[in-house]
Amino acid sequence: MKIEILSALKKPYVVLLAGTFVIGAFGIGAIFASAATFKNFSPQFYIAGVDVGGKTLLDSERELNKKIATFSQGVTVEIPGMGSRIIPVSIAAFDVESTLEHAKNVASRDALTRKLRDVLGFGQRTDVELSLMRLPSEIVTKELVDSWALPLTSAANAKFAFSESGVTVVPSTNGQQIDLESLTQSFESAVTSGQNRVTAAIIEMEPEITTDRAESLKSNAETLASEITKGRVLKIKDKNFTLTNTDLVALLQPRMADGDVVVAIDAEFLKLKLGAQLAAFEQEPKNAEFEFDGKKVLKFQPHVLGVQIDWEALANNLFASLSTKENTVVVATKDAEPKIKIGDLNELGLNELIGTGRSEFAGSPKNRIHNITTGMNSLKNILIAPGETFSLMKALGPIDGAAGYLEELVIKDNKTQPEFGGGLCQIGTTTFRAAMGAGFPIVERRNHSYQVGYYFENGVSGTDATIYDPKPDFRFKNDTAHWVLLDPHLKGTTLDFNFWGTSDGRKASRTIPKKLAAQPAPPKKEIPTTTLPPGKVKCTEKAHAGATMLFTYTVEYADGTVKKEDFQSYYKPWAEVCLIGVAPTSTPELGVTVGVPTSPDAAGTAGN
Repeated sequence: MKIEILSALKKPYVVLLAGTFVIGAFGIGAIFASAATFKNFSPQFYIAGVDVGGKTLLDSERELNKKIATFSQGVTVEIPGMGSRIIPVSIAAFDVESTLEHAKNVASRDALTRKLRDVLGFGQRTDVELSLMRLPSEIVTKELVDSWALPLTSAANAKFAFSESGVTVVPSTNGQQIDLESLTQSFESAVTSGQNRVTAAIIEMEPEITTDRAESLKSNAETLASEITKGRVLKIKDKNFTLTNTDLVALLQPRMADGDVVVAIDAEFLKLKLGAQLAAFEQEPKNAEFEFDGKKVLKFQPHVLGVQIDWEALANNLFASLSTKENTVVVATKDAEPKIKIGDLNELGLNELIGTGRSEFAGSPKNRIHNITTGMNSLKNILIAPGETFSLMKALGPIDGAAGYLEELVIKDNKTQPEFGGGLCQIGTTTFRAAMGAGFPIVERRNHSYQVGYYFENGVSGTDATIYDPKPDFRFKNDTAHWVLLDPHLKGTTLDFNFWGTSDGRKASRTIPKKLAAQPAPPKKEIPTTTLPPGKVKCTEKAHAGATMLFTYTVEYADGTVKKEDFQSYYKPWAEVCLIGVAPTSTPELGVTVGVPTSPDAAGTAGN
């Protein structure tokens, strides 16, 4: 009996002694192991639920990537009583490198303790979480949760009801909402531990304007209602809409303003009242479209801002009018932003409108309009490189029938004969104005020989540019550090040229041309021709007074530099020219050469 007791007493000491020996042995080994290069994880080592025990860093990385790949299907969110929704998770949201580095540090730091436990039979599991590249709040956003469109009850503010007996308060009601903070925390906990499923909590939400707060404003509402004796006229463009005094009283409601509840006109009530009538004045924004094949732009459609009724501003303005004698209130509008802007779609720096030019050519004959349209279409989506000098004649290419141009009659060498491309100076003039609008240096520009009404701007001449194949040309330099795209548009007889690029902060302006000198038009010139029946008169040129015009083009750069250039244009006085039909004879026709002279001085006339 004594022997058994003695043996039993000795056993713990034996275990303790063995343990002490093991601790000492592993303590010395751990010192050397910690100094050695990490090779693999110890048994029962898990990363986000993935068993990497005994695996190298490379093998562990492969296993983790397999686990992360399962998240490409998203994380399922269970919503009690309302099914489930998916939270999309990009693989790029996970930081595998940081995860493995952290896991290696944990494994190295606790190596001695784990080995001792394994030897003594007390092995324990170690778990390490995944590291994220993105914050959970960037993935589980309010916009995402709102897009689920759950059948949750919305909180309803208290409101006023007006009757002959006075004002009563319609009580407020609480609503439901997904607990976004709790969901964000659950999401982080799930994905970092390798789980693909979480549960969302629904919480009760109190409205901003409770029954008690509305009750405290009843007397204010009654006083305001009693003071409204006249209606109001709402004006938008050329339309008027009438609100009676009864309508105005019904619109008085408790509203939040600067954190407090006040009595005012409720924007939502106003929208319910007039939304259908004012909807015709709203315009949907248009998204940008852009296609580029690496060499040229195939399709370019810049975004277009929409127009929306600004109901909040309208409600405030309408309420403010109640304290004045003004009975007319202008309907406020605001821009509606498109989802996709042109800067989102390209890497060329075509982010914004940096310059525009316009010209009008009402009254032009059919063939002239056709030629302008053909020329404009040939310039669509042309890219101008940084530092490039743009040549309009080079961009237009051949001006002939094969290019789609029509013939316009001109008087040349005492004869009336057709010539292709009449009207292209409208293109030259518009490009000149757009280049100045963008603040580009003008390299080559020449005015017409005489004043032409198509090129007047602000009622005067002086900002035209003539072009003729091969000369004169119109040229400017893109001296910005970015690509520029020419975006021409034609609507009716209005030509608009837009330049898209990236603004470097420069600002361009030009003065309205002033007249330095004037000369009256010469007497009418008559040219006999056999191309018309005898006695038939056809006038081909109108009389134009001569003039000398001057304007100043100014560019202010972001660094404070200012460059100015004066453009002076001399226009010859020009006589009215009429063709008179005569019978054919052997006598050569007499007359004056006008229209498209071969001399350089008058070359611009061909583009009219």
